[in-house]
Amino acid sequence: MNQHVNVLETIISFGNFQLISDRQELTENGRPVRLGSRAISILTILVRRAGELVTNEEIVREVWPETFVEEGNLRVHMTALRRALGHGRDGTRYIVNVPGRGYRFVRPVTVTACMPSVGSSTELALPHASLPTPMTRMIGRDDLVTALKAQIPQRRLITLVGPGGIGKTTVARSVAQSVARDYRHGSHFVELATITDGHRVPGAVATALGFAVKSDDPSSSLISHLGSLRAMIVLDNCEHLVEAVATLAEDLLLHAPGVQLLVTSREALRVDGERVVRVAPLSVPPPSDGLTAQGAATYSAIQLFVEHASSNLDLFELTDVNAPAIADICRRLDGIPLAIEMAAGRIESLGPSEIAAMLDDRFRFLNKGRRTAPPRHRTLRSIVDWSYNLLPEGQRRTFRYLSVFAGWFSAPAAAAIIADEATTLGEIVNAISDLTSKSLLAVDVSGNTTLYRFFETTRAYALELLSDAGESEAVGRAHAVYVCERFERAKTEWDIRPTAEWLAEYRLSLDDLRAALDWAFAPGGDLNLAVRLTLAAAPMWLELSLIEECRKRTEQALAAVGHESDEDDERTMQLYAALAWSQLYQAEAAHAAAASWTKVLEIAEALGDLEFQLRAHFGLWANSINRGLFGRSLAQAEHFAMVAARKGDQAEILLGERLLGASLHLKGGAQSTARSHLEHMLSGYNAPIRRSHAVRFQVDQRITARMTLARTLWLQGMVDQAMQGVERLVEDAWALGHMRTLCNVLAQVAAPLALWTGDETAAERYTRLLLDATSHEALEVWRAYGFAFQGHLMVARGDVCDGIDLLRASIEQLERHEFVQLNPILTGNLADFCAEGGRLVEARDLIEKAIAFCERTEGRWCIAELWRVRGNIAVLEAGDVSAPAAARDFRQSLDFARQQGAFTWTLRTSMSIARSYRAQGRFHDALDILQPVYDSFSEGFRYVDLRAARHLLRDLSHAVGPSSASGTNPPP
Repeated sequence: MNQHVNVLETIISFGNFQLISDRQELTENGRPVRLGSRAISILTILVRRAGELVTNEEIVREVWPETFVEEGNLRVHMTALRRALGHGRDGTRYIVNVPGRGYRFVRPVTVTACMPSVGSSTELALPHASLPTPMTRMIGRDDLVTALKAQIPQRRLITLVGPGGIGKTTVARSVAQSVARDYRHGSHFVELATITDGHRVPGAVATALGFAVKSDDPSSSLISHLGSLRAMIVLDNCEHLVEAVATLAEDLLLHAPGVQLLVTSREALRVDGERVVRVAPLSVPPPSDGLTAQGAATYSAIQLFVEHASSNLDLFELTDVNAPAIADICRRLDGIPLAIEMAAGRIESLGPSEIAAMLDDRFRFLNKGRRTAPPRHRTLRSIVDWSYNLLPEGQRRTFRYLSVFAGWFSAPAAAAIIADEATTLGEIVNAISDLTSKSLLAVDVSGNTTLYRFFETTRAYALELLSDAGESEAVGRAHAVYVCERFERAKTEWDIRPTAEWLAEYRLSLDDLRAALDWAFAPGGDLNLAVRLTLAAAPMWLELSLIEECRKRTEQALAAVGHESDEDDERTMQLYAALAWSQLYQAEAAHAAAASWTKVLEIAEALGDLEFQLRAHFGLWANSINRGLFGRSLAQAEHFAMVAARKGDQAEILLGERLLGASLHLKGGAQSTARSHLEHMLSGYNAPIRRSHAVRFQVDQRITARMTLARTLWLQGMVDQAMQGVERLVEDAWALGHMRTLCNVLAQVAAPLALWTGDETAAERYTRLLLDATSHEALEVWRAYGFAFQGHLMVARGDVCDGIDLLRASIEQLERHEFVQLNPILTGNLADFCAEGGRLVEARDLIEKAIAFCERTEGRWCIAELWRVRGNIAVLEAGDVSAPAAARDFRQSLDFARQQGAFTWTLRTSMSIARSYRAQGRFHDALDILQPVYDSFSEGFRYVDLRAARHLLRDLSHAVGPSSASGTNPPP
């Protein structure tokens, strides 16, 4: 028959201690602690007000209510109390003195009320809850807590798994607190971190629940007590006792059906009925430019940093200035809350940027956790030490070796580093699986291949161990060889596989590529391997527009390569080709790119290498086009065509036609000749099944030919055909997924033609697409075009001053890059805007500069339009529509536009002349100049130029009267 005891006792628990205040008894791990009654009374006062400052006067008044006591007497009892608690042992603190004021108890405490100790035959009356009170608010875990609460009714055993400091305990405590009222016998928290012997786990659970098991079989006794109860039990920090906890959990699931278990561990228990939930890091912003305080504050990792930094420094706040540095800190600490708290704790002496810089030596820097934290959480190193020390030697070796991987890796990749004669792939896979299960590796199973990676902090720790073991050189070499072979395979597949598929396969190894190059180029590395790595990596850098990285590494490799054999010359040639492409899109590097391509050509001719001769001629041609040297580009296109003919590849011969057509179009001769070359190329060109042309020549050649043809058609007055072609071009370039091709289409044709035809809606769409696509630093030259078009739009919509300023700044940036193919026409637009705004001196300077550029570079495709704009400026300067200078410019513009077959320029100049005649009252002359030009158009009537011409012809027809009007009436 069960005995029921009606008197409840109050138990106050902290660390390994339990204080039974009603009996003035203190125990440590169940063993009595000898302590005087006065000291027990002092302890009771302090723990009941844990975290608060209790003054000397309050303590004396409570402990010695009717006796005068000197302060020294209080200090004597306090010394004895601290000694009994082990205050200061292993850095653990319990009672902190505030000099001259009083004392504060600084350890978390749990207060429970329960029955006195009973034997195994007594029914247990549990308190409603025995959960530690959180000292700070939980951040970023609300969704996880909600999800766990929803799972509890279906799962009696849930294990929260994750690396040290990830916040498992915080989540478990919150879940247990929120569901405590759902359990008749409450929620209870069992801290197992200080238990070192698995046999003591049942006793520790019983102690935390407020009773002692006196049976020789503590597990059976515990189950007997809990068998008929309904309670939630949190078993916290179980990884070092995983076997014992797993056994107990299985027993409780079988024999205590009313008990719900919530376990926190760095490793799953692996028992029947267990639901494993991995606790993810807090959210961090991705690397990006322009992160603001408002944007940063939406990420939970940054919220945590700010909260703890503010607790340490009252004046601290998140700002636009410090947000990027704080984001960097949180990313580099992997979003792990405890590490972020440690970093935030240094805010009193260091700013966020300084803290971020110190993370290169994070284990020495982050060595001051909370004084009251358990030893495994006091420093960043101790967090990982705890897990590493639990590994058997074989897993320790795997852990160290895998640290050479800087990013995601597969099991076969790991085998390439670890495998030896005595180790099979299966054993390696098992070791990796064990490390993953113990939260030392992150895992991604979303793709066809399972991938693993280290958290950055864990990897830094493992790299230190690798170095201390003297294994860095051998493992670093094995890793570099593996990465080199992987990227050499990627290079051979670059022009075979679809871009998206190829990138999905290889871009995840980019961080490992960087690590391998760092090792190979370092003293004691392998320069020959470094050169191989650089050559193999160039396609990835160029595909991802990592231009600066490509330039630096190729220059580094060129300094290392020898010059003693044809093989050395061939590698030098290939490195210069990669370098030249990287220089092509960089500020103030166009001359250097030309020099690099010339070097490629010299070596290729010496080696008789037609392939690289072809690439060099293409590179020199592209360099001249970008720099606006259109006359020179025509000669280089002809050289390309000659080498292509010698090589005999039909697709490359037709590619030469594209180059000739583009140069002729921009040089400004007969547009019909340019169009003929382009149409010839497009009619016969079949891109190789391998993407070799897009790879070797950096853009899709068919799309680029269509791009030049669209602008040629627009010049020839075939406006509808041109604009329909532009829309399809943008769609095809987007579908291709090739960023440089897309930027080329948007910047060279789509956005400018939309602006010049007056389609502001399309222009805004293309401009926004261009700006969105060029947020990457390496594409800033294309981004400058985007801002130029944005300035143009601003002027068109009435924001004249700001629009002019933005357009001018963009033109200047393009000049710095020597990427000036469109600069003459953009400068002409700017001059026109300035003139309309009354800034005639500025307008005159701009238009003269644009015309001089065209004449100097033989790039006369838009010079007719520039002469027209200069004529308009001359009219405004003279205040006379019949100004001789204006008449000369208009006549020169009209003659050249007709000569080159540029009907669009012919129409615009005819309108300028007609307006001038109208202002002079010469209505018939105005009609005679404009009407035939308008009548020559068969399409494009919805666009701005022909609409303006139609309205002008109507005005002129009304002015001369119906009987005098001649020519075809304009369409309504």
